[in-house]
Amino acid sequence: MALEQEVSMRGSRAVSRIRVFALFASAALAFAAVCAAWGPGEVPERYRRLYALESLALDGWERYLAKRPVPAFPRPVWAGELLAANANRGEALLQPQALEATRLFLDRFQALGLTGVTVSVNYPLLDPGFPRASEYAAFFRQVALEVRKRRMTLDVESGVLFANTAFSSVRFDYGELSWERFVAGRRAHTATILREMAPDYLNIGAEPDTEARLTGKRQLNDPDGRAAMLRAILKDLDRGRTKVAAGIGTWGDIRFVRAYLAETDLDAIALHLYPLGRRTLRTAYEAARLAREAGKPVLLDECWLYKAGPGEGQSIAANEAIFQRDLWSFWAPLDRRFLECVDRFARQEGIVYVSPFWSHHYFAYLDYDPALDEAGYAAVNGAFLERARVAVKEGRLSPTGEGLKRMLSGE
Repeated sequence: MALEQEVSMRGSRAVSRIRVFALFASAALAFAAVCAAWGPGEVPERYRRLYALESLALDGWERYLAKRPVPAFPRPVWAGELLAANANRGEALLQPQALEATRLFLDRFQALGLTGVTVSVNYPLLDPGFPRASEYAAFFRQVALEVRKRRMTLDVESGVLFANTAFSSVRFDYGELSWERFVAGRRAHTATILREMAPDYLNIGAEPDTEARLTGKRQLNDPDGRAAMLRAILKDLDRGRTKVAAGIGTWGDIRFVRAYLAETDLDAIALHLYPLGRRTLRTAYEAARLAREAGKPVLLDECWLYKAGPGEGQSIAANEAIFQRDLWSFWAPLDRRFLECVDRFARQEGIVYVSPFWSHHYFAYLDYDPALDEAGYAAVNGAFLERARVAVKEGRLSPTGEGLKRMLSGE
């Protein structure tokens, strides 16, 4: 199974200058109570403060959700991120193992109770001028066929590749493209996705700042400039039955959503929810409200409980130390709580599609090992990927996966 390149996918969540807000930073007594509730050895000493802060943040969201009206909307489509088919893997996707892993993950997602799947197909992989573009198109066409055979909802995310970084094997010089050529290339890439995959939803970008940083094109991080690009991409585009979306990460500026709604004819708004905090939640609720008032569906096609503490406002793409934390099994209770909050949020706000990003954690975590933790991200991630490979092959679920399965089945 082709899991060994997940490091490249972890980079596809890059954002800059993110700060995690402790919802109840002044709640010293509550902090102490959380710490006192642990049994000895359950959470390593080095992570106890962060665990407490994340738990308190979840406490705050749970209380807020409990005060809101009983969910009036049906449960959304719950989906899994198909990491085995992530575009940042580059030519590894053209190996037979990639399609084998795709089929296996889709089967495991269905057994878990998921009814949708999200696939990242990022520019310029399908641009007609990109090396082996026709082979990539054939691969993603087959992925879409496998999804449809299982009667699952397909969401394609199409931002830009993490080319020239440690998180992708692809090399591509965005600097050689003028703004006009870049926009034309994005349009051609979008048209190819529609023609070859015909997804239910196509998100053509939900992280303006990430794309601007990766490409060096500042227009991407300007609400009006980005709206103009979207108009150019959508003009006379044959969308077929696909609903085309764009959006923001909830760490970003709500002005983008306002510009999309006022200046484009997008079919839907997409959100990426990271990290958990007052500001990001406020943005999520505001974006959902604006879209609902405009009659547009909302996709929450990326989210996870991002384990960063105060002052760790660094690029997610470059922060291997934070990625490393995610892999330990003691986080599973908080991950389950987060997913339950996301489900209630979606049903209260009328979100139609939810797809948490780190789907491998439905199958495996690592038990904490201090020596391995000291060895660094590459060693920890390698051990995790092997654990995940075996678990997926054998059809075993982690506690987070078991919790999600019970939630989706109504148990």
